[in-house]
Amino acid sequence: MNVDATVLVSDGNAVGGLLAALFGQDMTGTTRVCATCAHVAPLGRHRAYRGAGIVPRCPSCDAVALVVVEEPGGASVTVSGVLRLGAGS
Repeated sequence: MNVDATVLVSDGNAVGGLLAALFGQDMTGTTRVCATCAHVAPLGRHRAYRGAGIVPRCPSCDAVALVVVEEPGGASVTVSGVLRLGAGS
């Protein structure tokens, strides 16, 4: 079976609704400091890969930023690096 990889990749804005539902606020403008390369970028600029879950990756080094797995009754979120939440983030 041939799968078009472009269908499985989007920018972080495409998963903004899911992240807002999980975190209770718009997360696309929330900045993240990469644990691998220390690059700082808003989540909306991360590439998001879809498969068994959603995996946004660093726009600089492609390291995993988040892993979001939707489950019956909720979701699991694993964060790598630092998310800057709140005013001035």
